[in-house]
Amino acid sequence: MKSTACYSMVVVTQMLAFLLAISGDLRAVAPEDIRPPEDLMYVFERPPESGTKDNYAAFWAERRKRLLETPDITNRLYDFLWPTVEAGRIDLYQNIFSALRIRGDLTPEQIRRITDQMREKATPTVAGTTSNDQSFVESSASLLGNYPSPAHEDLLLSLLKMGDDNWSRAAAISLGHIGTQRSIEPLRKLVEQRAKRVDPKMRDEMTVRYGTLRNDPVVLALSDLERRVATSERKSSRNNGLDQRDLESKGGISNPADSKSSSKQKKSMAAIIAGAFIIGVGIWYFLKRRCGV
Repeated sequence: MKSTACYSMVVVTQMLAFLLAISGDLRAVAPEDIRPPEDLMYVFERPPESGTKDNYAAFWAERRKRLLETPDITNRLYDFLWPTVEAGRIDLYQNIFSALRIRGDLTPEQIRRITDQMREKATPTVAGTTSNDQSFVESSASLLGNYPSPAHEDLLLSLLKMGDDNWSRAAAISLGHIGTQRSIEPLRKLVEQRAKRVDPKMRDEMTVRYGTLRNDPVVLALSDLERRVATSERKSSRNNGLDQRDLESKGGISNPADSKSSSKQKKSMAAIIAGAFIIGVGIWYFLKRRCGV
């Protein structure tokens, strides 16, 4: 009797273990076991370590072409993104973000989930965040450069205040693409802060290496933003001028000077007509008395 009970317990235990195993709850997938689908492996290939500048450019041009021509790749990459984030596979999800940035066709719901995660992971106490969280926020900030909206601009501006250089740089570059007038002053302040932190020796080294400090990505982003805002304001002013002239030509809005001139002309014409009428009546009355008409 006792052996039968023990046997039953063993069977039940094995069945429970089997059910847990097939449901995936018995063990979590190890980060190193996460693999991209075979047909998407090209998204994760590294550029050639040796070769000419032209070969390097050709590599990225070919990847971009394939990404833009592959149907439904956005949804597949987005679905694969979250397991890589959960497992902390920064090497994989940075490539996914790069590909999604090129595609630029995430749905509002997909973008919302990413920005929600950004808000959870981005805290003013950057030192308390994990490297996985830091990398996710940086990659997400770069992605938002393709999705202009006031909410995204607010989120990027908030990253500028959190003291992380990588977050600030990624946010600034995206603001260079989607920022508005209100982003100009915060970027100017960021440029001033970065300039103060640059060691004179490093400044000299960067000048030798790059030719000018103006190659700093934040400076370039600010320059792009100022140029874009100025162009937008000129177009708006020009369009407003055209609309004004169109309305005037259609009689919708009259020029005050023209109205005054027209009013004077009408008054002059009325005076002439009234004078002619009075003169005519006078001549008729004179002829009537003189000729006995």
